[in-house]
Amino acid sequence: MRSLRFLLAITASILFSQALSAAADSTARTVSASPNNKLERRFLRDGEAAEPHTGENTEERAIISFGRDIVSNKAGTKKLLQDLLKENMPVRQFKEEFLNIPSTITSFDELVKHQNWKALVKYQRMKFEKDHGVKLPYAILDKKQLSKEQTQEQLLKWLLEKRPVKTVGENLGVWSVPNSYPILHQNWRAFKMYEKLFAELQHIQTDPKRDAQFIRTEEKAKEKLVDLVIAKTPFKDILQTFELTGLSASTMAKHQNFPALLAFVKLKAEYKAVEKAWAAANPHIRRNT
Repeated sequence: MRSLRFLLAITASILFSQALSAAADSTARTVSASPNNKLERRFLRDGEAAEPHTGENTEERAIISFGRDIVSNKAGTKKLLQDLLKENMPVRQFKEEFLNIPSTITSFDELVKHQNWKALVKYQRMKFEKDHGVKLPYAILDKKQLSKEQTQEQLLKWLLEKRPVKTVGENLGVWSVPNSYPILHQNWRAFKMYEKLFAELQHIQTDPKRDAQFIRTEEKAKEKLVDLVIAKTPFKDILQTFELTGLSASTMAKHQNFPALLAFVKLKAEYKAVEKAWAAANPHIRRNT
């Protein structure tokens, strides 16, 4: 009903201001739509030293042989994996010929230390999904399968609560794997994502001057965000709106639009509480959905 939308819009607007202040206190960044930083692209010729290197988000990149070149950036690695998957290359061949992981490495401890370990895990996952015609969940929480976007939204809710990394590890169950190998757990990627987000949050200093600018800038977008919440816009679309799609956890947390994303997540959660309370107080009124 219009009355409900009007009430919730007003309430959401108030809640948004509170969420915005909380996000600004934590991150102190301005929000504006600007092009994302281009991913670094680097190719090393054979014969040169191919050492692991880091981009601006301090994440190690894979070093993968590809013909005469060596792919050593996230974008290049992703394209290579997709191309090889189309050719239906066996995992073992990819592991030995492209990732330079010799079959002589049989120890799991040695394998996970290899610079191309993550690329191997990703290709294995992609190959399994293609061969079996299924889409594996990014994480599983309370027996519910979550996509990457759903996982990100849940992690951001915990981040707003400033939930300790250790506690999140327990929530995700990554410490339940025997033999001290939590990296094998289905939710390990989600845990590492939260760990990076939390680490970035701890290093951000509040700047009152920039906070004020942030609030003034975001004030213009308040009505739009309220509409997005009320319309139940998918989180995937929200990430695209804030130009955060496909970014690593570290890069996302440093992005100037990250405070707005946090504000949106908080607003959405509080909006749901208002909606539930209104429905409970007005059981005789049917909503138009």
